[in-house]
Amino acid sequence: MFKQYVKNEQFNLQINRFINDEYENDQKVQEDLKSIIPQLKDEESWFKAWNDKAIAREQDGDFSVASTYYQASEFYLSPEDPRDENAYRKYRENFYKGFNDFEYERYQVPYENGYLPVVKLVTPNATKNLLLFAGYDSYMEEMVKMSKFLKGIDYNIYVFDGPGQGTALRQGIHLIHNWENPVSVILDYFNLKRASAVGMSLGGYLVMRAAAFEKRLDKVVAFDIFYSFFDALRIRMPYDQKFQKYNME
Repeated sequence: MFKQYVKNEQFNLQINRFINDEYENDQKVQEDLKSIIPQLKDEESWFKAWNDKAIAREQDGDFSVASTYYQASEFYLSPEDPRDENAYRKYRENFYKGFNDFEYERYQVPYENGYLPVVKLVTPNATKNLLLFAGYDSYMEEMVKMSKFLKGIDYNIYVFDGPGQGTALRQGIHLIHNWENPVSVILDYFNLKRASAVGMSLGGYLVMRAAAFEKRLDKVVAFDIFYSFFDALRIRMPYDQKFQKYNME
């Protein structure tokens, strides 16, 4: 359930994104929020409040919660901020310390001048393959976490950061529209002759684009569909400006 924690619209959205559903009934997290929420005045206080609690939770061995707090703390930091890389590293480090929903294997698949990180979630005796990825500013660990709802299906699940996402972006591998390129590289690396794919958020566009060109994808799920950045911009404009013709020169 979406909750109104603060008046700042963006802060409120991110608190709900990071905390609700998974930790809504976690009493220790709810107690943490009682001290975190009053501190959230600007981006700097946002970082400090979440980072301080992340450190405390990590020291207590609550790695999954610490990971979530580190992710929240990193959200508004500039990539040029020296604290950004450490927060991201601690987010991923604690995530895998606390992750036990699947047996898993981690890979670095060569791509351009770097690599795409992949986590293979292993289902013993699975006969099918599923690619899973998200969208614009996502981290693959978010998809790994969501995969608990897929546990027990007849698929090995390959979750990855593509161009413009997570660790790939931090190597300078920027977002592209022709998603068949990274998908083909993943399929080649694991020698997958056939696979299904799920794309979330902007991944709903990317998965359909990939399937149009990569014929080894046999089924796709767009979860959900995002196909126009321009529409995303216009939705916040005053109504009388939304449908005007713009001079794009």
